[in-house]
Amino acid sequence: MMWKGKMMQIAETRHRLVWVDLAKAVAIIAMILGHEIGEDNSLHVWIYSFHMPIFFILSGYTSHLITNWNQWLIQLRKLSVRILIPAVLMIILYQVERFFFGLGRLQEIT
Repeated sequence: MMWKGKMMQIAETRHRLVWVDLAKAVAIIAMILGHEIGEDNSLHVWIYSFHMPIFFILSGYTSHLITNWNQWLIQLRKLSVRILIPAVLMIILYQVERFFFGLGRLQEIT
């Protein structure tokens, strides 16, 4: 039961903007539709005109202002741990998979 109290405490300290979550959900659904409907469709062009920019706009809207170098270094360290390290690990795993299973060899695919 201790973890439940801790989760409630975390939930109470975070203030989420519901409209941002809904906008992200719409953008995710649009991204899926854009990938599934094919490129020879005007709906595809329309979806691609906004589905990625909306993620950039929303992430900028929900980010906080950095006013000094110390805050910038702290933010850089957090982002490195959250984004850069997992990205590097995924690249390494992909290369290991390619090496062992031979995926991605264009000569064999064509």
